[in-house]
Amino acid sequence: MGSERKKKTAVNPERESHFVARRQSGGRTSSEDRELLLPSLPVGQFHRKDQIFEQNPMEKLEGTCSDKEGRQDYTRDGTLSLRGKPVLRSRTGGWKACSFFLGYEVFERMAFYGIASNLVIYLSVKLHEGTVKSSNNVTTWTGSVWMFPILGGYIADAHLGRYWTFVIAAALYLLGMSLLTLVVSVPGLRPPSCGNGISETQCEQSVSSFQKGIFYFALYTVALGAGGTKPNISTMGADQFDDSDPKERHYKISFFNWWFFGSFFGALISNSLLIYVQDNVGWTLGYGLPTLGLAVSISLFLIGTRFYRHKSIAGSPITKMSQVIVAAVRKWRIPVPDDPKQLYEFAPESHYYRLDHTATSLRSLSCNTCRFLDKAAVMTGSSSPWMLCPVTQVEETKQMIKMLPVMAITIIPNTIIAQMNTLFIKQGTTLNRSVGPDFEIPPACLSAFVTIFMLVSLITYDRWFVPWLEQYTKNPRGITLLKRMAIGFVLHLVIMVTACLVERKRLSVAREHHKLGQHDQVPLSIFILLPQFALVGIADCFLEPAKLEFFYDQAPEGMKSLGATYFSTGLGLGQFFSSFLLATVSDITKKAGHSGWILDNLNISHLDYYYAFLGLLGLLNFLEPVGAVVLLKLPALHCKNQLFNFGFAVVGYEVFERMAFYGIAANLVIYLRHKLHEGTVESSNHVTNWVGTVWMLPILGAYVADARLGRYWTFIIASGIYLMGMTLLTMAVSVPGLKPPSCGGNVKEDECPLRASAVQKGVYYTALYIIAVGTGGTKPNISTIGADQFDEFEPKEKKSKLSFFNWWMFSIFFGTLFSNTFLVYIQDNVNWSIGYAIPTVGLAISIAVFLTGTPFYRHRLPAGSPFTKMAQVFVAALRKRNTTVPNDSTELHELRLDEYSRAGNFPVHHTTPLSFLDKAAVKDKSSSPWMVCPVTQVEETKQMIQLLPIFTATIVPSIVIAQIHTLFIQQGTTLDRKVGPNFSIPPACLTVFVTLSMLISLAAYDRILVPAARRYTGNPRGISILQRMGIGLFLQTITVAVASLAETRRLNVIAQHNITGKQDTVPLTIFVLLPQFVLMGIADAFVEVARIEFFYDQAPQGMKSLGTSYFTTGLGIGYFMSSVFLRTVAGVSSRHARRGWILDNLNLSHLDYYYALLVILSVVNLLYFLLVSKLYVYNAAIRSNKKEEEVDDDDDASEEESLQCK
Repeated sequence: MGSERKKKTAVNPERESHFVARRQSGGRTSSEDRELLLPSLPVGQFHRKDQIFEQNPMEKLEGTCSDKEGRQDYTRDGTLSLRGKPVLRSRTGGWKACSFFLGYEVFERMAFYGIASNLVIYLSVKLHEGTVKSSNNVTTWTGSVWMFPILGGYIADAHLGRYWTFVIAAALYLLGMSLLTLVVSVPGLRPPSCGNGISETQCEQSVSSFQKGIFYFALYTVALGAGGTKPNISTMGADQFDDSDPKERHYKISFFNWWFFGSFFGALISNSLLIYVQDNVGWTLGYGLPTLGLAVSISLFLIGTRFYRHKSIAGSPITKMSQVIVAAVRKWRIPVPDDPKQLYEFAPESHYYRLDHTATSLRSLSCNTCRFLDKAAVMTGSSSPWMLCPVTQVEETKQMIKMLPVMAITIIPNTIIAQMNTLFIKQGTTLNRSVGPDFEIPPACLSAFVTIFMLVSLITYDRWFVPWLEQYTKNPRGITLLKRMAIGFVLHLVIMVTACLVERKRLSVAREHHKLGQHDQVPLSIFILLPQFALVGIADCFLEPAKLEFFYDQAPEGMKSLGATYFSTGLGLGQFFSSFLLATVSDITKKAGHSGWILDNLNISHLDYYYAFLGLLGLLNFLEPVGAVVLLKLPALHCKNQLFNFGFAVVGYEVFERMAFYGIAANLVIYLRHKLHEGTVESSNHVTNWVGTVWMLPILGAYVADARLGRYWTFIIASGIYLMGMTLLTMAVSVPGLKPPSCGGNVKEDECPLRASAVQKGVYYTALYIIAVGTGGTKPNISTIGADQFDEFEPKEKKSKLSFFNWWMFSIFFGTLFSNTFLVYIQDNVNWSIGYAIPTVGLAISIAVFLTGTPFYRHRLPAGSPFTKMAQVFVAALRKRNTTVPNDSTELHELRLDEYSRAGNFPVHHTTPLSFLDKAAVKDKSSSPWMVCPVTQVEETKQMIQLLPIFTATIVPSIVIAQIHTLFIQQGTTLDRKVGPNFSIPPACLTVFVTLSMLISLAAYDRILVPAARRYTGNPRGISILQRMGIGLFLQTITVAVASLAETRRLNVIAQHNITGKQDTVPLTIFVLLPQFVLMGIADAFVEVARIEFFYDQAPQGMKSLGTSYFTTGLGIGYFMSSVFLRTVAGVSSRHARRGWILDNLNLSHLDYYYALLVILSVVNLLYFLLVSKLYVYNAAIRSNKKEEEVDDDDDASEEESLQCK
């Protein structure tokens, strides 16, 4: 009987081969695939996760029908009735069942937003909390509402199932709502009214701790109940559609749109009727109505129980994921077999679906992060679930992990959304709310416009936008979920820009009419806030349904509830982050005697600055490498080459490390002038000397890496030194005995009698140069380790490598952007201790991030000292200078091919340039490496020598770059730095425009210029590396010319206003310097990327670190030359009793002449570069033995690939 049963349930071989073939072709497991994988059953047998039902007298099946009709009508996705029996499509599920879910959602959202929309007003008016406190309490509660679903999802998936978890949580929800209604109604529980004659301070004291406690207890009871309903109600709704049925699958695509339609329809009632009742009738009725609505919604849900389809309890997803991770870690030394069939897997008949192994069959999941988890499925003899997991369980874990980066990039948009129910509404309380002579609109009622625009946008999107786009994209959703999400992200940026502009208008009207009191009403209609509320609704139409559908759709079958909690968790984290951000910004902006951005009196606050800051965070989040690759579809490095594991580790390190470095370098000249009281020339030279050392020491780091320790260990040791230097530097500006004495705010710098002691200066400079030593070991190795992750013999990896250095520079400037804005502001306006401590912590995090990726890196063995190799070639050639080189290069000494292969290298063929060095390869009786060298060693030496002319041409551009952190910033200290009445921009913040223009230029170059140029040149890079470098050198020349013209204008204004004092401010905005900073960023997008890629690409295989050090050495020499050049020009120009070009008093200097001299140098250098680049011959590219394949550029495949890679 057992064998007969086994025979009956055997998998159809044709169906299984189709399934596996589809997986191997790079496609996802669709519902059709799952159906094909089901055993071919005789009439009457139906799949269930834990058993097979036999239809004999049909007594176990619900309904009556013929065998043939019954088999066709029963669902095939594993859904059951509440009693655990298979269900008919015609009698259950579909829109019929979903109508009950949608009905519940309408009333439940009415209840939730009946509290949330006006909660900040209740806390302010009734509990008498201030702006920051009330806003933070709202976001903390809302965050809890969205975080508790993690617990609800776990209980549903592991223990009770979605239905019973929902029913119990709904009862808890109703209990909380009832208690909340009592709290605002019963005299002993509700807070006393302040009355017109009681001040807010006295009223704050009159609210008892018990009254506050019972109110917040009721609120968090509601949050706990919502935590059990939110992850399960939407998931149960989506479960009502059978993916194996084409018609139901089509309906499912629209489900989440209409789910959000129901949600916002309920919110519309709350944001109009309920808010009006709460503000104008009473809080008792205002909370009583949504409580009643919730009771009605639960009743509706229970009525529809018999129509629902249910999924079996699949066990705790968290336990299953933990088992995979623990098993993989415990077997970390065990290799994964090449054949995935040797991995442990369930028998086909035990599950209604299986997930095939993806480490080799699905390109997009070929990541080492994912491959490491495959160790959990390697059979070692133990059957413990903590030692051995089936492939399906491993693949489910991978699917959950790959969604984490997407959840992470939704946190900032959720932080922006949090402002809608807090600061947006608080703004409304200060405005004219009259609508006609006798009616005032409650501020929170503006949230109704969010709902209205959301509803209209949803209908428009689903009824018109999707069908229209489907004609072109052939995607049943119109556009992919991630593209829909990206549109929502862009709209969130527009929201914050709009909110910032509106708030500036409100503040200007308040000042104009002298409405600066806390309770003064600004004579401006509340409807000026309408655009930002309307934009939130439109943005939510794109972002929110896409997020929920994405996390549901991409989660594995047994973890749908947990997948849905990713949506709610992102919202919760956004709310918590909003609380943290609001409190932090409020505190920081009040330090150093400033009034602060966020006060209880909004009429003298600066919410416009806060909104601009949020907009900047949103932009950074959108441009951040993960967000860029996922949403903008920027070229993702092939997963096999470690983009998302290597990218999170190595590129993640680079972001934090650059934040640390530029956290010092960007503002160093200001510290030296203001704290160590150094003059213009001295401070500028100390900066360029230190930066020059930073860029010169990589020669030593490259030598140690190539000759002794290897790149990885050299990097690790150097990182420890780097962190030690950063820690010492933070102490040098914090510890009283180490930091220099302060002159005080009322003492001019020239009159300050206090000076830093020799010990204090010594400690500070010691810390600086320890950092330089550390970077000397990290800089030449980190980018080289990154480039080593690409296999030159794999066509797809080789193509991906062409974009690597673009996005490497992107990550560098992303970290720089944070330093040049946030850190510079803190250093100038808060204190240097925090300004240095933040990048120190960032560096520690970056090292930890790098170490997490250690198991996934590809490493190259040390190839020996490149200097020794080159010296051997020179010595051997000189010692055999009288020897004749044979005409046939095959007669020269060369190693066997297998000797190179064992070391992971390849031979280099003989070339004719620098033929004198060929004498080193002429065979000799001696076998000494100082007498005879193989051809490859000779050719490697030639390659390094041939780079030198290009290297020398990069020195003058480095001198130009050095001006960014020295004279450009010192110019800014003399100009009008005010942005608005109360804010002054730190001079070093202008360097942010270098970063922004660099980032934008990089994206435009890689996505627009390269594809366009490629069509004409046939070069996969679009243009050659040296052509790109030449364009950058030309733009740098233009930059210095513009700087000279800007300085001429500054001096003209000085002459017109007769300004001579060193501390006098020139009546000219600091933004007159903006063009030179922007042009420098555009130039860097060409010259800097081209330099590092050129020296890496053209260096021989065993000398890549040394080749990379050519890039850093050029920068270092340039910075040293800048010091020499500046000192020389200052000395020469001041001879014969002349005033000189560069003085401590820039208002009497002539920087325009100095910049003009740099223009002349740049022109001469450009002509020199054109000559040497014309003569340069590129090394032959490495060719694969395999036929080059085209990379699939299909958007949908690329999107899934980039996601699954994570």
